[in-house]
Amino acid sequence: MGAGGKDADLQTATVLQAVVLADSFSQQFRPVTYQMPKVLMPVANVPLIEYTLEFLAGGGVQEVFIFCCAHAAEVERYIRESELERRLATLKVHVLASKGQCFSTGDALREVEAHGGITNDFVLVPGDVVANVKLAPIIAAHKARRESDCDSVLTTLMTRVPPAHRSRRAGDETLVVLSGETGRMLQYEDGQKSVREHKLELPMELLQETDRLQVHRDLYDTHIDICAPELLALLQDNFDWQDLRRDLLPGILGQFEMLGKTMYTHIIAGEYAARVHDPHTYDSVSRDILRRWTYPLVPDANLLPGSSYRCGRGCVYKEDGVVLARNCAVAGASAIGAGASVGDGASVSASVLGRGCAIGAGVAVERSYLWRDVTIEEGATVRGSILCDGVVVEKGAVVETGCILGPGVRVPAGVTLPAHSRHTTLSADVLRKLAEELDDDDDALSDVSEPQDAAAATPSAGAAGGAGGGGCAGGGLSGGSLGTLWRIVAGPSSMCCERSAASGPIADELSEPEEEDYGEDELEDEEALEEEQFASEVETRYCLTSRLLCTNQSSFYRPLQPTLPALLQYDCTSIAQYTTPPDPPLYMPYNIPYWL
Repeated sequence: MGAGGKDADLQTATVLQAVVLADSFSQQFRPVTYQMPKVLMPVANVPLIEYTLEFLAGGGVQEVFIFCCAHAAEVERYIRESELERRLATLKVHVLASKGQCFSTGDALREVEAHGGITNDFVLVPGDVVANVKLAPIIAAHKARRESDCDSVLTTLMTRVPPAHRSRRAGDETLVVLSGETGRMLQYEDGQKSVREHKLELPMELLQETDRLQVHRDLYDTHIDICAPELLALLQDNFDWQDLRRDLLPGILGQFEMLGKTMYTHIIAGEYAARVHDPHTYDSVSRDILRRWTYPLVPDANLLPGSSYRCGRGCVYKEDGVVLARNCAVAGASAIGAGASVGDGASVSASVLGRGCAIGAGVAVERSYLWRDVTIEEGATVRGSILCDGVVVEKGAVVETGCILGPGVRVPAGVTLPAHSRHTTLSADVLRKLAEELDDDDDALSDVSEPQDAAAATPSAGAAGGAGGGGCAGGGLSGGSLGTLWRIVAGPSSMCCERSAASGPIADELSEPEEEDYGEDELEDEEALEEEQFASEVETRYCLTSRLLCTNQSSFYRPLQPTLPALLQYDCTSIAQYTTPPDPPLYMPYNIPYWL
C-alpha cells in the first residue's frame, strides 16, 4: 500500500500540465464573441482551440486545464462532442468555469490557483495561439535552469519579428533587455517610448548585472510561458497585477530586491508561433496556415474528424464534395470545405469557404473568410471581410473591406455595407446589456459609433457605392434585413487596413547628443569627471552620436572602460570584437554594439 502511494506521488509529480486561457479579455472580435467563445472561432476552417491543443500535445503536455470566463458550457460541449480527448490520446482535458466575474488574466490565474489542480511547473498559453514550436527541449532547459536558480518563476518564449511585420498587432513593440550570458530578463517595457524620444534610457543597475547586455526591439512576444507554481502565489499576493505583460513582468523586475524572483527568455528560431489578437492578425495567421508556414498544422493535416482536405496547385485546398463551375476561378492560397459550391463566372481569391457555402454566379470573393453555410447570391461582392455561420448576402450587395457579419446576418439586395462595419442579429438593447455585464471599455476600440437598430436607416435599393456612399452607410441594414449595425471600427487592428511601418531611426541624419547638466558638487567629484571624460573620448573617437544614446552617457559606455586604450587602436567596427554577442538585430544603425 505504501509503495503504491509512493508510485502515485511520483506519477503525479512528473505529469506535465498546461493552463489554456479561453478568454483573451479583448474586445477586438465584438460582437461575434458575445454569441460564441473566441477559441471556437474557425481559422482556416478549424477552431482555434484545436491548434492550441495540438501544439501542447506535440510538446509532451499530458494534462490541460482550459479556463473559461464566458461560454464555458459551449467549450465543454465542443470538447465532448468532438471527442477531442480520444483524438489526442495523450491529453487529459479539464474545463474550468469561472465562479465569479473575471476581467483580466490575473483574475483568471487566481481562480486557477484556488482550484488547486496545478502541482508542478506548467505551460501557460492563451487559447488563440497557433504554433509548431517543439516544447520538450525548452521545458527541459527551464527545469535545468530551475535547479541552478531556484528563484526562477517564468520562462517566456519570444521570436525575432521586425517591428513592422504583418504578424504583429497594432502598437505591439516591446523593448526587452536580456543578460547575454544566461538569457535572464532584466527589463520589459513598451518600446514606443524610446522610438518617440529617439533615445534609450537604461538604469545603471543593469550594467552591473552582466558584461553582455542585449537590447532588443525586434522580439515578438508569443505569450507562451513556462511557469513555476510560485508564480500563482505571487499573483495571489499582488492583487493589483491584472495583465501579465503590463503588470506582472514589470512588477517582478521592478521589485527584484524585495521579491527576489527571476525570469528568463527563450528566443525561438526556425519555428512558428503567433496569436490571433484581432481581425488583422486573424487574416495574417490564416494566410500563414494556408501558405504552410505552420506545418504540420496545415489544412491537409485534417485535424478534425471527417476532414478530407487535399492541397492542390497554388496552395488551394479542397475537401471532397466541392462543386466548382467550369468557368469559375479559384486563385491564391484558399481553402474550400465539403459541400461548398462556386457558380458560373464567380471568382474566389485568397479566401476560405466553410462547409456548405454557396457562391452564386458572377460573385467576387476577395481575401475573405466565410464560415459554415454562408450564401452569397448572384452578382454580390465580398472584400476583405469575415462572414460568420449562416450569413446571407443577397443579389448585387457589396460587403466592403473590414466588415464582420455575425451569425445569421442577412444583407439585402443592392445594399453596400460601410467599410469596417460590424453587424449582428442581436438587438441594440441586448448589446447594451451585454456590454454592461462584461464591463466592456469603449475606449479599447477606435472610431466607433453607438449601436443602431436595423430600422434606423433605409438605404436606397441598388446602391453600389463604397463606404459612406449609398447602402447602409451611417445606419443599420434596410427594413427587410436581419441585422443591427453594432459599430464601425476603422483602425490598424481591422482587416486589410493600411498600417504604417513602425517608427525607426532616420537614416539621413544624426541628432546631437544631449548635454549633461552637472552641478558643482558633481563636477568636483573625481569619479563623475572621469566617467564624463571617458564618455566624451569614446564619443569623439568613434562618432557614436545616435538617437539611441542613453540619458547618462557614462552608463552607456561603462563596460568598455577597462579596454579603452586597446580600443583606440582599432576602428569603430572593431569594438564588437571584444565580446562575442549573437547576431545583431537588423534594425540597429551605425554599428553601435547593441548589447551595451
